Amino acid sequence: MSCTALEMRCDAEIDIQMQVGAAAEAVVRIAEEGYAANRPRSSKRERRATKRRIPAAELARVREAVYKQYEEKSVPTLDSILEYLKVSSVVAGWSGVSSTYTWSRATLQRAMTDLGFKFTVGPNHYDLAREKTTIIAQRENFFKKMRKCRAAGRTIYYTDEIWANKNMTPSRTWNNRFLRTRLNVPSGKGARIIVAHVGSLDSWLVQDAGLMFLGKKKRATTIAK
Repeated sequence: MSCTALEMRCDAEIDIQMQVGAAAEAVVRIAEEGYAANRPRSSKRERRATKRRIPAAELARVREAVYKQYEEKSVPTLDSILEYLKVSSVVAGWSGVSSTYTWSRATLQRAMTDLGFKFTVGPNHYDLAREKTTIIAQRENFFKKMRKCRAAGRTIYYTDEIWANKNMTPSRTWNNRFLRTRLNVPSGKGARIIVAHVGSLDSWLVQDAGLMFLGKKKRATTIAK
């Protein structure tokens, strides 16, 4: 170290001692060991996670509380789940097995996420119908027949359809929320055109097998004729 650098370091140490009031030995030790240079900046300071660990038994109680409210035909919320956990703990206390775990809204929300629950659109009646025993049996029978046909090398043809309403318009457009940037179309869906076709993996679309027609409405239900 040159004399100039040594003098500058000594002056800096003296200034620090006068401003902070630290001992000379402490200032020299910090400067020599490089603590100040290796110290992270205040804007990038690492914070230790302080998540409270939730017992597995309490997570099971939360899951049961959600399922129980759905069985009672009520929509579960964070407040209703907290109330359910509180009441169930009191009732369980009558038999001497009450829970002493303290819940909060933040902890409960984290528990719901850990259990795989999301605040989003839930399953509808179509999802429920797919889980019926009769539907499951039909699905398994269909898969069994498909495996036999593929094992025998038979050609499998698939049918599909697509439709479009007369008054169908794009859901997203460039607009500024003024009426001049709006398509002037009727509010109803209008007539529906239906296109159906047949194809396979080998021949793709079968020639002259396409069908296009207008759907007719009867008793508020679209019936293709």
